This record gives sequence, C-alpha cells and structure tokens, in this order.
Amino acid sequence: GESTILVYPGANYDLTKEYIDLNLNLIKKCKYCLISPEIPSATIYHLINICHEENITIFVKPSNDFLFDDEILKKIDYYIPNKKELFSLVKKGRTKEEKARVLLKKGVKNVIVTLGENGAYFTNGFNEYICSGSNIKAYDTTGGADSFIATFATFLSEGVDINTSMKIANFIAGITVSRFGAQKAIPFRQEVEANINRIMEEGDFK
Repeated sequence: GESTILVYPGANYDLTKEYIDLNLNLIKKCKYCLISPEIPSATIYHLINICHEENITIFVKPSNDFLFDDEILKKIDYYIPNKKELFSLVKKGRTKEEKARVLLKKGVKNVIVTLGENGAYFTNGFNEYICSGSNIKAYDTTGGADSFIATFATFLSEGVDINTSMKIANFIAGITVSRFGAQKAIPFRQEVEANINRIMEEGDFK
C-alpha cells in the first residue's frame, strides 16, 4: 500500500530567515545542505540562495505540494523526489526519464528518483544509473527517503562515487523501512559499516 502522511509542523515553522541569518557562521562552514520543504517557503528560498553564494552543495527532497520556481531550480545540485512526487511536480514528459530531463533543462544539476522497492534512478544529462531495489521486506516506509538522502550525502562527502553512494543509500533505506518508526528505525553508522561488504558483494541486488 501507499503511505498517508499528516504533518504537524511544530518547531519546523519557527525556522525563520532571521534564525538562518543568526547562524550564518555555522552554515558557511558546511560542505552540504540537505533541505526538505517542511519549513517555511521563505526560509527555504533564503537558505538556497545563501548556500549557492557560498558554493555549498544543495540537496532537496521535494514534496507533492511545493513547486520551486525556475530560478531556484538552477541552484539545486541534487533534486531527489520519489516517483509519485516527480509525476506530480513535473507535468511534461511521460516517463521518469523524460520528466527528469525536464528538470535538467531547467538547471538542476543532478536528479535522483527514488523508486521504493524498485531502487533508484540517477541522471545528470551525461550519465544514467539505475540502482535496482533491495530484497529487504518493507513494513513501514516512514523515514526511508530521509535515510537514503542522508546516507547518499554522507558517502559523497567522503569521496565515494555517485553509483556506489546510491547503492549503499538504497540498502540502508531498505533496512530503515524494514523496521517500524522514524528516527529509531534509521541505522547508526556502525551498522552501515558492518554491511558494506555485503552491499558490495550483492552488487545491485540482482
């Protein structure tokens, strides 16, 4: 089945532009910035503009109801929707590949479409890569995308190539959705390290 999500924003909506400005010294030290549209839109745009000016790599996990304008899309390095979000947000094109190319033409540098049990698809207009799904049974998809993006960004930041980082991220997302809950389901780094050999041996889980 498909998940149904209700959002109670709570403290997320207290993350204002002013708060960002008060912490610019921390932001400017960052290499990567991961953004989810669960904070005020004005804050998102402000933060993306700052990160773009500071050459901080920007990862965005979009939602079905948040449409970025073209000027902001040009500043996004990694745009990572799931398939449902991609088809909701991009009206042109019939396939995930065609819709991803629409985003690239608008200026997004890299597009990754997470496909649940079917893995993930990457394109940057020059290279394409399909990471097939894991054979881990899903029980609760909460936190799956969060663990995928966090793992992917972590390994990229450590110099691991995109294909391998996606492969590891896909496996860790599989572990996350095999457990119930959100934060408590996401593996610690030690569990990631313990499974690296298995991930590499199994390749793309074919």
